[in-house]
Amino acid sequence: MKVTTPFPTLRSFITDTFLSYGTPAAEASVCADVLLESDLRGIDSHGIGRLKPIYCDRFDAGILSPTQLPTVETEGASVAMVDGNLGCGLHVGPFCMRLAIKKAKETGVGFVLAKRSTHYGIAGYAREGLPTPAGCVVDRNGVERTDTEGILKDLVSGECALTPLGGAGEEMGGYKGYGWAVLVELLCTAFQSGPFGKAISGVGEDGKAIPMPLGHFFLAVDVSKFLDPKIFRANASALLAGLRASRKDPTLGGRIYTAGEPEHDARVERTGRGGLMLPISLQKNMIAIRDARPDLKAKYPKFDFE
Repeated sequence: MKVTTPFPTLRSFITDTFLSYGTPAAEASVCADVLLESDLRGIDSHGIGRLKPIYCDRFDAGILSPTQLPTVETEGASVAMVDGNLGCGLHVGPFCMRLAIKKAKETGVGFVLAKRSTHYGIAGYAREGLPTPAGCVVDRNGVERTDTEGILKDLVSGECALTPLGGAGEEMGGYKGYGWAVLVELLCTAFQSGPFGKAISGVGEDGKAIPMPLGHFFLAVDVSKFLDPKIFRANASALLAGLRASRKDPTLGGRIYTAGEPEHDARVERTGRGGLMLPISLQKNMIAIRDARPDLKAKYPKFDFE
């Protein structure tokens, strides 16, 4: 049934789902905020659609803890190492970012690393039902793959791999993306003595699901320690305005976006709509989550789309 499910209903259901698994109330609320914010910004791949396969199913499989909270392992004036304790990355990430901001306000820069964390939400994107663009994935024979469904299976088995930013080869600067990818991996594994590559695929040598202890890094800078924030905002605004005012492709027309604008526009539009029209697949996921947990079944005996 095509109906719009109100955001308050979605927020309540997501929060109650985490609570039903034993997640503390404050962290359950943060988890719901992160997932729903993704949907509000139009990043549907990382919103409520992830609730069952990425979180509930992993809770049920015992490879992700719904109750463990992050702890600060070591810290200095402007740095810290946080152990996510294999808890839900949806609240580990904000915990680390808040700590980085706190340190930045005190010293100018806050740099926080996390180890043994897990997937933390809208820090990426995914494609569903569309061919993968050529150059994004190669297999063991060096063949560029575009068959999305096959790619998703072979990424897990190690039969194919993602190429870096810029794609395969050097024509589009793939070597630059490779260098950037290695830098990110160093920041996410070397400091944390953490696993990388196939070791964080979530699948063991025997084909069974295993934990995925991820590493993250968070950086915050207090602009006021360098110059008046008003001047910084004016400088940034001038740069962004200049980008938007650039000459447009006459064959495409339209608008030049800067980072965050598409998400802002989606948020305004979806907030005005008041809710989401959930596809059948997500409706089924919500029903499955509810029906598997008596407390949720009692509180949500029937959704508006049923």
